[in-house]
Order: sequence, then C-alpha cells, then structure tokens
Amino acid sequence: EGTIWLNLSDNPSSLEDQLANILIGRFGSYEPFLRYGVGQLKLGKTITYEVQSNWKLIIENFMECYHCGPMHPELCDLLPGYRDGTVYADGESAMLAEGAEAFTITGKASRPPLPGLLPEDLRRYYGIELLPNMLMNLLHDHVVIHTLYPQGPNHTRIVCDWLFDPVVMQDPAFNPMDAVNIFDLVNRQDWEVCEWTTQGMTSKAYKNGGIYVPIERHIRGLCDFVLEKLAD
Repeated sequence: EGTIWLNLSDNPSSLEDQLANILIGRFGSYEPFLRYGVGQLKLGKTITYEVQSNWKLIIENFMECYHCGPMHPELCDLLPGYRDGTVYADGESAMLAEGAEAFTITGKASRPPLPGLLPEDLRRYYGIELLPNMLMNLLHDHVVIHTLYPQGPNHTRIVCDWLFDPVVMQDPAFNPMDAVNIFDLVNRQDWEVCEWTTQGMTSKAYKNGGIYVPIERHIRGLCDFVLEKLAD
C-alpha cells in the first residue's frame, strides 16, 4: 500500500501475519481498507515532530481517549463521539458531527471523497495502530500516517504524512492545509500531554502499579506485544 516495511529479525513472520490481520480485525475483512486505495495516494504535506516522550507512551495515548474531552476540544467538535472517551474497535468508527462535511479545520469539504469509497464509508474516521511504529488515520478525502522513530527512552521523532488523491492534487487550486492544520493542532496537543505524562512517570506513585479494566483491553494488548518481543 505504498509503504516499505523492514524487519531485521532472523526469522520474521510474514507481512500478512503482522499487518493484514490487524486490518482484518479492525474492519471485519480486508476489503473496506482496500477501498481507501492508500497505495495510490500521493504525499501532500509532511511535518516532523521531536517529542520528549517514550514511543510506547505516544502509541498508548493514540489508543485511549479519556484525554480527548479536556485536551482536544477542536477534535471533539468535529468527532463528538470522542468527547466521552469512547473506544472504537472491531469495525466501529467515529462519525463526523452533524453539519461537519469533512475533517478539516473549518469542518467544510474542499475535496471530493477518495474515488474507491462507498457511500457508507463517508464521514467516518478510523484510527489504526500498525505495531510497532505506525499510526494510520483514514478519512474520506485523505489519509494521515504517523511513523514513530525512537531516539532514546524519552525522545521520539514522529514523521506525519498527509496523503491525497493524485487527481485532486493536479488541480491548481489544491491546498492541503485545511486538513493539515486540524491534525497538526491535535498532534501538538497530544505531544504536550505525552511530555507531561513522561514527567509524571518519574513519580513514586506511578511505580505502585495499577490495573486495566475490560474497555482497556486494546491498551493491555500493546503491553503484551512489547512483552512478547522482549521475551523473543
């Protein structure tokens, strides 16, 4: 789908086992993901962020939305389901607010939907973790990919790419910034709260531990993924 994946282990499992099964689990089958045509999209904008936080913490932040109401008012205005911390998984997706046409800084649409999508795909948002280090965001007129590159225990470089339909990009009036500006704002809010949390993790209280409740099973899954790799 237009990306290159490297696995430096001696006996890597197949890419299908590592990635396709995640997408099938998210959508119920591979077909809904294929309709986005990610491999045919072109790069419209890239922003690189230097975040003083651990890469696993940033992924966990992406997975949970307890913080969305207080930290992301602009996001919640466009995707109100996140205001109460709802978890979308197993085929579920967040829906744009009534009156919002697209996930843009104004809520207005300036591009047509991606050509392969069906009517039932429109006005939806899917956030997907492709472990270990990619976050994929599917919207009906563009796709956003975050790639995390750990630089140290408390430093992560994040490359964020905004992808668009190449036919739309040929229009002289094409301007990606209405889509870029809203996600850039949400990104910077997330990086700030991750840096705060990194500081909090040095507290003695943090080291006392805690529990995961059933709704947090996907976050527990990240821990299990890391522990499995460490065991290997």
